[in-house]
Amino acid sequence: MPRRYLSLLLTCVLLGVLLGFFAFCDSEAGVSALPAWNAVILCLGLGFGAFGSRSAPWLIRAGLCGAFVGGVVGIRLAEWSSRKPFLRDFYSLRMGMTRGEVDAVMGRYLTGTGWPANPYVRAEAPRSEEGGRTGRRPRPATGA
Repeated sequence: MPRRYLSLLLTCVLLGVLLGFFAFCDSEAGVSALPAWNAVILCLGLGFGAFGSRSAPWLIRAGLCGAFVGGVVGIRLAEWSSRKPFLRDFYSLRMGMTRGEVDAVMGRYLTGTGWPANPYVRAEAPRSEEGGRTGRRPRPATGA
């Protein structure tokens, strides 16, 4: 096997491992919904692909990089389980959103854990709109 095909073969293996890592992380944590992950994976893959296949003809280099980009897009569009749409909606939440906005995004999912309440834990006092407890005053600080 000529030496230039060896570097091309190793580049294909490296890109396959990178795609496998991205697919595994996406199936477990839905990372393809995060733009930073997509950018890092694409930059790494295209950089490795362009550098590793530099001795190959231009058409093969373009095909290799195009296949890698297609793999990343395919992983992003794949619905592995019901967890991925949930994580996509969850990752779209931002600080400062009102409860109504959050309910509009996450309203189709169950609230709470689905487990019955623990009978050994006391119920918490109701909270006011400001977030503090109602009907209670803070205890005065005692001396050291």
